[in-house]
Amino acid sequence: MFCASFTHQQQTATSKTSKSQRPRPAQKPPSEEIRFQGALRFSLKWEEGYGRHAADLGGLTRAGVPQMVYDELRTSKRLPLQDVGNISPEEIREHYYKRWQMGKCDRYQPPLDFVCLDTWVNFTPTADGAGSFFANLPLHPRRAALEVLRRRKNYRWERAWELESQSAFLQGWLNRDKALEEKILQGYFE
Repeated sequence: MFCASFTHQQQTATSKTSKSQRPRPAQKPPSEEIRFQGALRFSLKWEEGYGRHAADLGGLTRAGVPQMVYDELRTSKRLPLQDVGNISPEEIREHYYKRWQMGKCDRYQPPLDFVCLDTWVNFTPTADGAGSFFANLPLHPRRAALEVLRRRKNYRWERAWELESQSAFLQGWLNRDKALEEKILQGYFE
C-alpha cells in the first residue's frame, strides 16, 4: 500500500511538472504596423529637432527629414514647397515609412527590423549606402542586428577620419548606436 501510494504521488508530481514544462504556444508575432511604430519611435528620438548645423551635409533638417527630401515629397503630391520646419507629423511618418519600405525592413524579424529602419534613416538610402550594411548577415536576427551595428560604427569612424567636419557628429552617432545595441541586448522591442 505504501508503495502504491508513493507511486501515485510520484505520478501526480510528474504530471504536474510535465504540464508546467510543456512548451507554450508561440505568441502571434506583432503586426508590421506595430513593428514599424516601435522602430519609428526609436529613430525619432535621435532625429528630433530642427536646424542646420554647418557641418551637416544634409542641410536644413527637421525630425531627420532634410529640406531637399521634403521638397521631393511635396512635389510628388503637387503641393507647394515650404520650409521643412513646417512638416506635419503625418508627413514625417510618411517619410519614415518610405524608408522602411526602401530597406524592406518588414522582411526582417525583430530586432533587425528596428536596426533596418534606423540605418535607412541615418545613412544614404541606396544599395551601396544603407543597403551595404545588410549584405551577408548571420541568419539569426539578433546576431545580424549586432553585425549591422558593428558595420555602422566602423563606417562612422572611417567617415570622421576621412571628412574631419563629420567628427563633430561622431559621439552622437556612437551614442545612437550604443542605445540601439542596449535595446538589442535587452531584447525589448515595441
